[in-house]
Amino acid sequence: GDDILVLEDSKGSIAKIQVKTSTYTPRKDGYSAQFQVNYAHLSNLIGVLSYYVFVVRLQDTWSKPLLISQETLFNYVEKSQMGSKHKDTITLYFAYTPQQITCSNIDLYAYLDNYQDFPTILH
Repeated sequence: GDDILVLEDSKGSIAKIQVKTSTYTPRKDGYSAQFQVNYAHLSNLIGVLSYYVFVVRLQDTWSKPLLISQETLFNYVEKSQMGSKHKDTITLYFAYTPQQITCSNIDLYAYLDNYQDFPTILH
């Protein structure tokens, strides 16, 4: 199921959020993390679409989140063969360096702290 629902009252819009977490594995030039996504959920592009938020536990803190829409992630998986599929699970292996975040040789750095589809909360 979805972990978070974001409501924008002024527009009556809703966004569903799937939070995916992982622990890090140190690498010479950064770290890596592995995530699993349910393919049935990812490929269901009917109705209210979801966003995936990928965060990595780094010792005593969390990485900045990668925010990717369901449709965008589905397109990467289907058209660019991102990740590996086994039964109904897609395994995504992300490699993090100071300049890049890649999965299956696809640079995802543009999705780091990517809140552009979410409303700004005014106090």
